[in-house]
Amino acid sequence: MEEIKYRNYILRNFNDLPQMKNLSEEEREAIGVVGQVLPFKANNYVV
Repeated sequence: MEEIKYRNYILRNFNDLPQMKNLSEEEREAIGVVGQVLPFKANNYVV
C-alpha cells in the first residue's frame, strides 16, 4: 500500500492541486475570489 504524505492546501497554493488543471481559468479565478471572502483550507485526504 502506498503511503500518502499529508499536504495542506490553502488559498495561496490551491493551484498546486493536480485536479485544478481540469478547471478553466475562469473557474480557478472564481475559487480565488470566493476564497478571499470565505475561509479556504483543505488537504489531500479531503481532495
